Amino acid sequence: MFNDRARLDVSLDLLEENFSFLRTLAPRCSILFMIKADAYGHGDLEICSFANKNCGINEFGVASILEAINLRKNLVNEKFEIYVFSDHGIGDEKTHELYSNYRIIPVISSLDDLRVFLNSGELKNIPLCLKFNTGMNRIGISNKNINEVVSLLKKYNRKNIFHLMTHLASSFRVCDKSSSTFKQVSIFNEIKNHLKNEGFEIELTSLANSGAIEQGVGFDETHIRPGLMVYGPSSLDKEIRKNSKWEGSCISSLETYVLDSFDVKKEAKVGYG
Repeated sequence: MFNDRARLDVSLDLLEENFSFLRTLAPRCSILFMIKADAYGHGDLEICSFANKNCGINEFGVASILEAINLRKNLVNEKFEIYVFSDHGIGDEKTHELYSNYRIIPVISSLDDLRVFLNSGELKNIPLCLKFNTGMNRIGISNKNINEVVSLLKKYNRKNIFHLMTHLASSFRVCDKSSSTFKQVSIFNEIKNHLKNEGFEIELTSLANSGAIEQGVGFDETHIRPGLMVYGPSSLDKEIRKNSKWEGSCISSLETYVLDSFDVKKEAKVGYG
């Protein structure tokens, strides 16, 4: 009865406008839209469905396999790809059937997971997505292990890499030629060229997160991976936001009620303690 006394109001019309503007920034790139953590708190089912039907987005990224399965179970009539970026659970063979049945793509980010992926009969028809660590130092296959990756792929006769990616650590700061971001881009290009020289076909590539997109970095790849920016806010440090190319609108606003108001004396205690 009173469940609307505090609510988050989300404008899907503004979301659509943001995507339209995003496409003017990177017209040649496809969009892999990040909707992890319940679409940053905006409701993943509603955001995913609208972005797919009304904004032409066909690829989405989530953090866990549970998020991906929830989308598949509830949006059975929509057609889109789902990437699981973090908690994919490939090490547990029980998940392999889920990836196959629900048509979900795990982002492979370690040598151990790559071995499991290549050795699994149930995953043989799942597109191979490889994520390399180029400086984020969180998750990702080390660029120093590129030769081991090559050997494994050749051992299992995998000649195609569906999606090659990395993640930028400092794109919220100035991205100039002396920045760590450009160093990461350079390392990623070395990895990409190494794999191509070894005879592998690479279909898709991506590295640009929100901060990079705002600064025009990563548009040479096939995809960009916007997250927070599409929901409205800039991802850049306050000091450099004036240089951002992003002019999106915040799609949500919080509406609530004040329960009470009263005067208190300076230095008076309020609440616990």
